[in-house]
Amino acid sequence: MAATTTIVTTAKKIPWKKVLLVAQQVYVRGSAASRALTAAERTRLLDLVKKSRGRASNLSERERRHVRELAGKALSAARKA
Repeated sequence: MAATTTIVTTAKKIPWKKVLLVAQQVYVRGSAASRALTAAERTRLLDLVKKSRGRASNLSERERRHVRELAGKALSAARKA
């Protein structure tokens, strides 16, 4: 029973208004970033991210440049949102 009480007490201490505001901003900016890319660009970016497995060295220089271009395009739109 003590564990449940601790969880409830901890949950009450979380500033939920701030959490919701941040979540809203992430959604808005993420949506803007997503809309900035065409379906083909989103698919290509996803494929390259999967291929990289978190390591830029798993991509060719050309592929790394393409990831930077696509990410830059998406981030630029997200900053304007």
